[in-house]
Formats: sequence, C-alpha cells, structure tokens
Amino acid sequence: MAECGSDRDRDRQRLLELFQRKGFRLIFEEAPFAIALKDRHNHMLRANPYVERLTGKASAEAEGLSMEELFPREGDRFFDQDQEVLRTGSPLYGLLQRYETSSGELLWTLADKIPFRDEEGAVAGILVFERDITEYKRAERIQAALYHISETARGEAPLEALYADVHRILADLMPAKNFYIALCDREQTTVRFVYHVDEKDDLSEEEWRGVPLHPLGLSFRVIQKGVAILYDHAACMAMKEGGQLRGTIPYEWLGAPLRAGNGEVFGIVAVQTYDEGVRYPPRALEILNFMATQVANALEHRRNAEALAASQRELARNVAQLQKSWDQTLEVLSRTSEAHDIYTVGHQSRVAELAAAIASIMNFSPERVQGIRMAALVHDLGTITVPSEVLCKPGALSEDEYALVKLHPSQGQEILKHIELPWPLEVMVLQHHERMDGSGYPQGLRGEEILPEARIIAVADVVEAMNAHRPYRSALGMAAASEELSRHRGTKYDPEVVDACLAVIDRGMVPWVAALRDAPPPRLTRPTPEEEEDLSDLTLP
Repeated sequence: MAECGSDRDRDRQRLLELFQRKGFRLIFEEAPFAIALKDRHNHMLRANPYVERLTGKASAEAEGLSMEELFPREGDRFFDQDQEVLRTGSPLYGLLQRYETSSGELLWTLADKIPFRDEEGAVAGILVFERDITEYKRAERIQAALYHISETARGEAPLEALYADVHRILADLMPAKNFYIALCDREQTTVRFVYHVDEKDDLSEEEWRGVPLHPLGLSFRVIQKGVAILYDHAACMAMKEGGQLRGTIPYEWLGAPLRAGNGEVFGIVAVQTYDEGVRYPPRALEILNFMATQVANALEHRRNAEALAASQRELARNVAQLQKSWDQTLEVLSRTSEAHDIYTVGHQSRVAELAAAIASIMNFSPERVQGIRMAALVHDLGTITVPSEVLCKPGALSEDEYALVKLHPSQGQEILKHIELPWPLEVMVLQHHERMDGSGYPQGLRGEEILPEARIIAVADVVEAMNAHRPYRSALGMAAASEELSRHRGTKYDPEVVDACLAVIDRGMVPWVAALRDAPPPRLTRPTPEEEEDLSDLTLP
C-alpha cells in the first residue's frame, strides 16, 4: 500500500510539473471563470481563485480534496463525467452544472472537461473550465415565472394556487422553505395571513382571520417603511429580548412590501431561515422585491377583474343611464383594458396624471386639460382586441404580432366614436402613437397634422412606459426617459411638449414621477438583438 501511495504521489508531482511547464499559470490565475486541474482519482490538484465561488473554499483549501468532499450532492455526477473523459480520451463540452453553496445559494455553470495529456500522449488528468451562467439562468427563470404568474392571475384558479406557485418559483431562486404572504387593512392596523408555510411555527385561527399589526414587529417595519428589509440573527434576538418578536427566532428574516399601483402598501411577503448554515445571498433583497411586485400586480389585477365584473353587472341594469355618464364609462373602459394585461395595471392612469400636468404647465385651459386627462385614461383601450398572449409575450414579437399591436389606436377610435363626449377623444386616441417626423402610426402624420393633445399624450406615454416593467424588458428608469425625450426633441416629439414634460419631472409635480426620479437607477443588462428591435417602440403595451 505504501508503494502504491508513493507511486501516486510521484504521478501527481510529475503532472504538476508538466502543468507548470506548459505555461498556463497567467491564464490560470487571472481568468474570469473557473479553471481546475483534476487527477485520475477525482481529486482537485489545482484550482484558480474563481473556484472559490463554486466551492465556498479558497483554492488552497480545495486542492487535494475529492469531488465528493467538495460537492456532497453533485459529486457522483461529476465523477461519472470525469470517468467518461478518462475512459474515452475525448473532451465533454457544454455540460450544464448546478451547484448549491453552503449558504443555500443556487449557482449554474457551463463546464468543459478536457483530457490533459503527458509527453507520451496518455491522459494524465482533466482540465475543467467553467463559466458562471447563474445570472442568465436566473433571468430565464424569472421570465418564465412572470409568464406563469400572469397566466394564473388572469385565470379563475383560487388565489391560494397563485400563492403556492409564487412560493415554488421563489424557492427555485433563493432559500425559501419558510414563506408567508400577509395583507393589511388600509389603515395598516391589522394584518391577515393568506399564505403561510413554516417548519417551526403554525398560525392560529385568529391570525388567519386577522390580528392587530404589532407596532414593533418585523412585518410592521416593512409595511410602515415600504421597503424590503433583511434582519440577521443578532437583530432578531435583540427584538425578541425587547418583546417585539414571538415564536421561534429565525437566523435571518427578509421581507418586502406589496405595493399597489398608486403606491399604497397593502401587505408583505417574507421568508425566514432557522438554519444557521443558510444565509440569504446578496441578491436576495432584489429577488424578493421583484416577486413582491409580481404578487402585488396579480392581486391588483384580480381586484380590477372583480371590480370590472361587478361594474358589468351594474351596467347591464343601467344602460340608458350609462350612456349619459361619460366619466364613469371611461373609467370602466380603462379598467377593462388594464384587466386584459397584468403588466399595464395603472399605466393609463399614470399617463393621464402626467399628461394633465404637462398640459397645465403649457397653459392649456382647464377644459382642455380635462379632455387630455380623459383621453389619456383610455388611450390604450384598443388593446382589448389584442390577444393576451401577445401583450404578455416575454420574448420578441413577430412581424405579424407587432402589426396586430399597432392596430390598437384605430381599434380604440372605433370604440370611442360611438360615445358622445365634449372632446375629440377618439382622435387623440387614434393619434397618440404618431410622431412629429412622420415615423409614427397608424397614419404616419407629421407636425401640425397631429393634434396638440395627442402630442402631449405621446410624450407622457413614452415616459411612463420606459419606467415600467414589461414582459420583454425591465424598467429603464427616469433618467433614460429624460434622455430619450431630449435626444428626439423636435424630431419625434414636439419640442414645447418635451420642455414642459422635463419641467414637470424636474419640479416633481406628479407624485409617481417624483418618486421614480429620486429612486436609484435600475440595474440593466444589455438587451439581445431581438430585444433591441422591440425597444424601437418604447410604448408597446
């Protein structure tokens, strides 16, 4: 046995010397991806600094350990891959590898395993190159999650099914064994749990029905501040000692607010861990905040759909009165179009607020400002004729799909022209995608051919759309919207309207605009060529 061990040591030393002579050192140390050298016995001989991200161990600690020691859950699979390379002498490319770190974070890589040969050409070991694709996989899963949540929200399945789906999706992105969703009343004095899964504590019947919101508790702090908060074990223990926490104390707790389209906080989603070895990864706050936004949109969508159904029943009994109540009619129509597309909940009302502010700063009469506000409130009404699967499609639109979307101004005009109103709303709706240089649609109008009211709605629509999430891209931010207006001032957009809009943004005249103006800029990833093409029309529904 001693001789066998000595031979193995000599083989390892010879392999290391060969590795050094081949001049890989610089690339090995500086590469922005993982590189490892493994021997024929499934031990890691050398690892570059990047390997620490996968193993949780410094390269010096990882060297000499077997795959089973480094990756208890995945070691057998890695061993089988290595044996195939050693047996066939052929490389394996593009292996999709999944890791779970000691803190519970999920990582994804694409690995290449290449035979490392000695001077005689015999396979002496394996070189492994792994590129971290975690962000890509996370984006892919979030995109799928968005689509799935929107489908569930539009369907008739119980909300409990939606909550369970959110929990399942979240658990695929971060540690989420313990998860709950709770809704509060408008005064934020009581809280009612609508979903709760916890390995330590059960809820009482009273807590399911609604209990006073503890003024110093974790949920209250998130709801009151309206921001996502992470509490570590020390903070939780201090709150327990101060009588502010009940039940089992978590090692970490993370909560994010549920916020309506008008900015009102109406609940919370939260995760917690009781495992000392599980820590929430750096992006956990961002992920939970994102999921909270989707849950809030879905709940608001359901509320709008329920309100719409109730309104439709009422409308059936009061058709004659409805024909005279144009204000109520436009409100219902606005809700109808927004209930058709979960991603544009609140879009038209926000455009209406901004458009009215722009018109006011341009000294339009109160009557004209009111007309612009009403037109903006239903400017995307025509999207009710566009299939939901097109509006909510997470990828690039085909030419036929894009052509279908571009019909919505004309469809909106067709609906509105049958309603007698004191303003030409149907013309404003028809022209809100026209551009001063003739590059808009559906008529390709230029300059003075476009109503001033439609030019205002067009600019307000661009600003709101660029600050909203869409299934095919993330929000671009207020700075990007201002840059877009300035870059195309006098070409696509009326220069006077642009100047007025920038003044509204600068003065914070509209609450949602001021909030986004002062918010940190969003973290953006470079769009794909297909997405670049979609971004050519920034106001796609």
